[in-house]
Amino acid sequence: MISQKKRLSGEEGRSSGLEYETSLAKKFGGKTFSRKKVKSICRKLTTRKADIEINNTIISVKNPKLSSTSTQVQVCPYSTFKCYFPDIPSNVEYSLRSFIGDFVDNHKGKENKDHFFMLCEIVGIKDPQNTLSSEELRRVRLDSFSLGKDNCDAVVEWLYENREEVYRFIFQDGVMDPSLERPTKLWWSHKKNDLTNISKFDMSDILQRARNMDKSEVRFRDEGGKGKSKKAKNAGTVIQVGAITIQMKGSGSGAAYHNLQFNCSLNDLNNFMK
Repeated sequence: MISQKKRLSGEEGRSSGLEYETSLAKKFGGKTFSRKKVKSICRKLTTRKADIEINNTIISVKNPKLSSTSTQVQVCPYSTFKCYFPDIPSNVEYSLRSFIGDFVDNHKGKENKDHFFMLCEIVGIKDPQNTLSSEELRRVRLDSFSLGKDNCDAVVEWLYENREEVYRFIFQDGVMDPSLERPTKLWWSHKKNDLTNISKFDMSDILQRARNMDKSEVRFRDEGGKGKSKKAKNAGTVIQVGAITIQMKGSGSGAAYHNLQFNCSLNDLNNFMK
């Protein structure tokens, strides 16, 4: 279960983010967008990607603790991801779903082991019982060591082929209805609530850089891993795609648990854009 401390911290972060966006819009003579959920392509409501508008420019705002802080820029269940990418190959789908543990009952932390074992069989895991944690069953999912080279290679190949659209999904579109405004700029504060030191990016420049990404920039981050018993922290559980990382949303048992989580830091984005 998600702790009260984490829940309160999340609520505080969202409130602080809204206050910062309001202050930012006021400083530059702009306005904020409503926090109400908006229409999506998945026949349900979603979060708006646009945060503020200044001089008719629509801006997405990031306000993490530090420039080095890796912050969540998009989170969604696999089913929502597939709304945006309906033609994703079946082998990549099963590998991604297994990688984030997308086989729990209603995403509430209760494992559907029959479904888990079925997915393991589909992706070629011969002994799925070995992938279960004896200490924390709620984290049932497959890391890259369990997925195996062929399945990991298929995921990397698909992410590379669709790199520009993945970046567009994360930073600009989400699953908003096509009629809604997309941000054309990204503003990222250098430290929490900093109204002066802000890095500003054109979304078109980010997408162009993603388009020009080298295939070596897309990989499962397994550095330091020496087998399942001696893995480095996060080895086998994070996918690097240029400046962003993809992993399982692993906090608590709420609606977002076992979702796809896309993270990025300002430092990583700056290095990516050089």
